[in-house]
Amino acid sequence: MNTSDIETKAVNPWVPITDPKQLRLLGKLGEELGEGVSAVCRAIIQGVNESHPVTRKPNKVWLEEELADMYACADIAIERLHLDT
Repeated sequence: MNTSDIETKAVNPWVPITDPKQLRLLGKLGEELGEGVSAVCRAIIQGVNESHPVTRKPNKVWLEEELADMYACADIAIERLHLDT
């Protein structure tokens, strides 16, 4: 194979962020959003008024806690990344 025909410059100029603060902030936001999705799915599957079979934590309480975490993390991201609300 003749590799001289392969273009060496990037096709897409997109480069991932490298700022450690932004990476941590967005990583935490992604984590909290994922936990929120898990809480929503459990409420859909089992019902909001049911409880976790092992821990007995009510799904409603877990959903409320995860929503609070998501809102808090989103507020921080909006402020520090200068996002338009």
